[in-house]
Amino acid sequence: MLPILASITIFGVYSAINGQDSLTSAKVYTVLSIFNLISTPMRLLVMTVITYMNAKASMERVNHFFGYEEKQYEGINENDQDLQTGDIEFKDCIFQWESD
Repeated sequence: MLPILASITIFGVYSAINGQDSLTSAKVYTVLSIFNLISTPMRLLVMTVITYMNAKASMERVNHFFGYEEKQYEGINENDQDLQTGDIEFKDCIFQWESD
């Protein structure tokens, strides 16, 4: 719908400035063919800008994630023979959640 409105607007402005007699069928066909030639690259340009902005936002999130400090392993006993692979043991722990 937008290309049709753009063509009507351009032809209307051209006719208003140069007079109705200056707008010939050869000029109309030439302008329409040029519009068709540049429409695909213009759509691709818009898609490229959108893709770039999405990639930039993703990289900012990844950089934010990689900026965190590494987890501290204090208090973890890796040599406990009673623990099996996949087992988790908590001693004297308190769990709290904030209520809304």
